[in-house]
Amino acid sequence: MPHDSPPPTASPAEAQRGFVVVHTGPSLHPPVTFRDVYGFREAMLAAEDPRAPTPPRLDLAGPDDAAAVWLEQWAEDVEQVRRRLTVRRFDDVEIIVVATLASFGSGVPTSLAVESIRSQATLAILRSGVHPRAEVDAALAGERPADLP
Repeated sequence: MPHDSPPPTASPAEAQRGFVVVHTGPSLHPPVTFRDVYGFREAMLAAEDPRAPTPPRLDLAGPDDAAAVWLEQWAEDVEQVRRRLTVRRFDDVEIIVVATLASFGSGVPTSLAVESIRSQATLAILRSGVHPRAEVDAALAGERPADLP
């Protein structure tokens, strides 16, 4: 017996699932999207709780076309290997990481080596890593750095 009902469609929330990554460094690049960022949950927990283990890597899965181009450019960039990125999940939960491109290429899962993590919600630096001196001083003084929203 044939099935005459239309195929199921994704709900608006399901259709918007994914991650947006924004490079917040000196050479600004438009936001790019990925289907999934493996390790995001662990990174989010580590950004909020200094006792939680920091994931050593974030794996980027399912890049859109712009993300693929951006990754290729980053892989060839010898001047700016380390980048500060805002990683935002579909539900607007976001973290800020300082990371380097750990692996990239045809047939190789793309991953970032995480150097430091902080939560966008608190802006507190809870993980050691690489941060500009002005950011560290502002955080210690309880101020918000001028370049952050």
